[in-house]
Amino acid sequence: GRRRLHRSEDRNTAQSHGKTTRVARPLSENDVGPFNSIFMATALKAVGIPGTSVEREDAALSLAQSKPVVLSPEQRQVLELVAPLPNPSRMRIMLAGKPVSGKGTQALLMAKKFGVPHISVGEMIREEMKARSDLGLAAAERVAEGELLPDELILSILHRRLERDDCSRLGYILDGFPRTRAQAEAMDRENIVIDRVIYLDRPDEDALFWSRGRATDPVTGVIYHDVLNPPPEQISARLVRRSDDQRATVAKRLKMFNASFDEVYGRWKGVMKRIDSSNRRTVMEVFEDICGALEDLIPREESTNWRAFGSHRSTFDVTTVADVSEIKERIKELDRFVTRRMQNAKEGVMTRGALLRAVEQCCAFSLIRQQEEDPGKYLPFRVGTDQIGYVGRSLAADLISANSPGDAEFLVTLEACSIDGWSRIAGSVELSPSILDLPICQRTLRIGRVMERLHSAGRIQGWRNELHPVAVDYNSETLFEIERACLPYFGLRGYGVHVNGYVRNGGEILIWVATRSRNKPTYAGKFDQLIAGGLPAGVSLLENVAKEAVEEAGLELRHMDELRSVGSLSYLYETRKGLSCKALFLYDLELPLDDFIPKNLDGEVEDFNLLPARTVLKSIANNLDAWKPNSAVVMIDFAMRHGLIDPCSEPDYLKISSFLN
Repeated sequence: GRRRLHRSEDRNTAQSHGKTTRVARPLSENDVGPFNSIFMATALKAVGIPGTSVEREDAALSLAQSKPVVLSPEQRQVLELVAPLPNPSRMRIMLAGKPVSGKGTQALLMAKKFGVPHISVGEMIREEMKARSDLGLAAAERVAEGELLPDELILSILHRRLERDDCSRLGYILDGFPRTRAQAEAMDRENIVIDRVIYLDRPDEDALFWSRGRATDPVTGVIYHDVLNPPPEQISARLVRRSDDQRATVAKRLKMFNASFDEVYGRWKGVMKRIDSSNRRTVMEVFEDICGALEDLIPREESTNWRAFGSHRSTFDVTTVADVSEIKERIKELDRFVTRRMQNAKEGVMTRGALLRAVEQCCAFSLIRQQEEDPGKYLPFRVGTDQIGYVGRSLAADLISANSPGDAEFLVTLEACSIDGWSRIAGSVELSPSILDLPICQRTLRIGRVMERLHSAGRIQGWRNELHPVAVDYNSETLFEIERACLPYFGLRGYGVHVNGYVRNGGEILIWVATRSRNKPTYAGKFDQLIAGGLPAGVSLLENVAKEAVEEAGLELRHMDELRSVGSLSYLYETRKGLSCKALFLYDLELPLDDFIPKNLDGEVEDFNLLPARTVLKSIANNLDAWKPNSAVVMIDFAMRHGLIDPCSEPDYLKISSFLN
């Protein structure tokens, strides 16, 4: 990986330092066009370009004008660090930190590096103050007293800014907002999405010290400090000091920030990265850590996937004036179509990575990788020559004592080392040949007794008194039947049905969401499909769908006319019980809007709610723990098939699609 630019005794950053920040391209002295001289001067100063600030700006200007300048390896490395990426990285970032923690400086670097607009609520307010508008005069009085402006006013200004085209396409760096719990709650109501919070943590004393000597050059925008970053003598007279940098005012703001930190930013702790921005660290050290914290949000592909419609249109052979008019009208229609579709896609924007996480929790487990990391954790379970599952190491040991004395149902070989100590003897669990000689009903009985002993000993939990058929494949001959609760303990594939019940109201899709009974042995109180259940022994697929439809949702036969088979979903993931291996048969059922209200008859559902599809997706994105894991994935599959998740707005679209397939 790239060598660290600086060393520090105490990094205390939340991100891994092993990642490498992707550089746009190899940077040469003659290829720095995207930089302006002031921006480059700041970077050059950070790595020790000798001379005064003016001389550094001259050197930077020479670079910007493609004039050769000799750079040391360290200086070149810094310029590569701040070089813009080849494609804008669509990020929705919140830059948080105490007053005088370096947000303004870092926001400039981030905006240029990642191609993301910098939205400073403070700057917007200060522009009003500078213009001495009615708003500006009122704001100046409150700011001078260290008070905050009304939330409604700030939100109105912010919302208008975020609706502009650059923020819709490129994302945003939100600086200086929110500052109160009410503002944070208002962001939730307005669906202002945040992918990552960068929290610049500067000790209070460092912030107070910076505020006492801070001054800004109104011509260049460079921030100086009397001690830490002295300005050149020739510009000292024009420097501007902020009215809210008085020690008492800053101390009051620091106290307010510290007291309200958890209630304001607590809701984003899952996406927050803490960056040490104390005075002992340079600007570039802090910026390098920020780049590391944002690494996982940078698309790996050379081109981004949130702009499905590029600017490249087909060319036409123009022969007449009528042809020209027709082409212009067709281009206008295309533009209107793109605008309309992009607006619809924008309404469906979710927190980056949220839907992918929902799918990964069921579909991303790799048994091969698990066995490589911990050989022997799961022992293959065989019936004859066929492997049908995996048994955890500890349960395999318990099977030995749970077997019937003198006539074991399971033959267990635990993993061991050979006599020479160099080779490993793999373990396994096999169904005894004597059990295979029995009829299926007697096999089921003998195996069931062993399972009951394990259940009595507390090794198998969630007993349901429901037998599940076990076979090599879905349509192959049943080998035996086993209590459904035992399936994950033996890594056996279970089968089930999930039915997405939905209605159409004009052009909108609404989905019936069930809340599982709090008395259920598994996933009690979690959200689920309208109809869902395992496939018990002796019941066909359609019989099971009809049975669950009546018992769980009170459907009548006339409601089942629109039932459509739409595929299957297979997955394997690790639980505290073992390996959950499932194959779900999926159905869509369009129901009437005004002629159906579900009613549970078997006590397994607490209630039903008819919700807009986008509300359901937001629930999965923002409150995944409230959902039964496989039901969340089935819902995402439904949304993908019905065009409710759009590649224009979902950066993880291809990954999600790959996992589902």
